[in-house]
Amino acid sequence: MEKVRFKSVSTLDILFFLALLLNVFNHLLFEKTIVPVYIIGLLYVCGLLFYFAIKRKEFFSRINVFERLLYTMVIFGSMLSFCFLTLNYIFSKKETHFTTCKVKCHSKRLWTVVKKVKEPSVVYAELPEGLNKRIPVSKEERMGLHHIDSLEVQLSPGAFGFSIIRRIIPRNENT
Repeated sequence: MEKVRFKSVSTLDILFFLALLLNVFNHLLFEKTIVPVYIIGLLYVCGLLFYFAIKRKEFFSRINVFERLLYTMVIFGSMLSFCFLTLNYIFSKKETHFTTCKVKCHSKRLWTVVKKVKEPSVVYAELPEGLNKRIPVSKEERMGLHHIDSLEVQLSPGAFGFSIIRRIIPRNENT
């Protein structure tokens, strides 16, 4: 019987896996923050700049240039965006204000635990800043959501000037 050998896992592979897990938290923070997608993209591009700082290190000696670029973009881009979103959220101001957002369409989540839910769990709303935002709606907030025309969104200013969504109140303008 032949003995099975496992390939050793490098530190770079562990960092890459941790960066992918960090992106789950980035997604959750992104849903709660009104920030344009291009800002997050710029942070990932800034993560590429770390490539030039560490390209001569022995750490990257066994992989080719394309893989080095991919690793640095994902690892450092995830870290930069996590720091940006977390600091914006944690150090946001306590005062809040309400704004009305027009609902463009209703949708169901792609991955749901309970498939029998009839109410939509995601709305696409047009925000006053000119952004279209995918806003997840909690179970309590989505009762009767099929007839919602707008959302009353409670916002608080974030540390970097990007608003944080505190609460969502569905509104029907026809009634």
